[in-house]
Amino acid sequence: MTASPSGQRLSGIAGAPILFEPCDALPLVEFGVVLRSGSLMDPREYAGLTRMLGGLLKRGARGQTPSALDERLGDLGARLHVQTGFHSARLGGVVLARNFEPFVELVAGLLRNPALRGSDLARAKRETISALRQGRDDDRYLAGRMFRGSLYGEHPYGRATSGSIQDIRRIKRAPVLEMHETILRRGNLFFAVSGAVSPAEVQTTVKRYFGDIPAGRLAKPKLRVPKLAKGRRVTVVDKPGRTQCQMYIGTLGSRIGDSDYDALALGNVVFGGAFSSRLTNAIRADRGWSYGASSRLHLSKQKAPWAMWTHPATEYAFECAEEQLRLLDSWVRDGVKAKELRFAKRYMINGHCFDLDTASKRLSARVEAEVFGVDSDWTWRLPQRLRAVRRADVNAAIQKRISRRDQSIVVVGEADKLAERFRALPDVVDLQVVPYTEV
Repeated sequence: MTASPSGQRLSGIAGAPILFEPCDALPLVEFGVVLRSGSLMDPREYAGLTRMLGGLLKRGARGQTPSALDERLGDLGARLHVQTGFHSARLGGVVLARNFEPFVELVAGLLRNPALRGSDLARAKRETISALRQGRDDDRYLAGRMFRGSLYGEHPYGRATSGSIQDIRRIKRAPVLEMHETILRRGNLFFAVSGAVSPAEVQTTVKRYFGDIPAGRLAKPKLRVPKLAKGRRVTVVDKPGRTQCQMYIGTLGSRIGDSDYDALALGNVVFGGAFSSRLTNAIRADRGWSYGASSRLHLSKQKAPWAMWTHPATEYAFECAEEQLRLLDSWVRDGVKAKELRFAKRYMINGHCFDLDTASKRLSARVEAEVFGVDSDWTWRLPQRLRAVRRADVNAAIQKRISRRDQSIVVVGEADKLAERFRALPDVVDLQVVPYTEV
């Protein structure tokens, strides 16, 4: 039997509800303020601004130093977190239940009256730039970042939430202050709480510290539907001295809310979403080209990436890419077999319980539904929806959503050994070589 959401939707302050998930297993409470705006709100010239603002909120409220904030968190037995995505941002953390109200007061101070000092901004910029440079040492990170940019092009989804080094250097204090003033509206936030606290205490505390936040909604930018460029486009991120490659091959898939999203998710399990999938067997088990080989259908409001990932040795990279494209072509053309679909359903349904086995995970599922604008029980109803999917539905979804020729291919490695070979792949319309220091 499919489980139902165990939590409640409490009335918080006007226009800002509270998602509440009770749990008395441990004397802890998770509290967060969720903003309905994320990095998609960043001006083009200040990509990374929202994430930068989130980092500055963790440096203290007005009149409070970062070290004083750390001491206060230690006194409360609390941990503070900031998360930034394309469509939302979240400030909060976990605290001992007996200190729930002081922690809410602290979070309210950080969000409503942040210091946003120029010195803190300068330090945050240096740390962010350093982290971006260190990210160049992670070949998979490089491949993934370049893949998203290649796939989406000029669409806002193509920009990283962290921005680039050039973007970060451009950020000044004025746009940070403006962004903070813009997003702090009742209609642009809601609250998420789970743990050992009563609904009445949650409501009273939230109203006490957030009740007079200015009313109003944020004017969200209209997000155009991403369009897939024609043909296969190859990007070789040139990184000398590499004997192994990180490689992404993919296209635009589906979006949350599409009627065939679940069917496509099942099809992905057959192709590369499980350890015994076609891709894993062909690349890892049969040929030994890459220890890791998988595919993933991402989740987003607009068309999200569907991508294959492998990391073959340089000498096998071209053959590995060829085989992946052959497998993809067969998957789209011929679909899945009845036996494969039965396995995919068991795999997803039996593993579903692990998505909801803690109060924190249940709360996260409800937060995700709220941000993406789907029914609050969207995650809970997954097994029921999967059981209703037919083989014809899966094959139709694959053929409709997955392009056999319009794809982005990104490989990180030695360009001298890769570029000309990858140019020989069928239907390649463009090949670029990018030094890894420019990513």
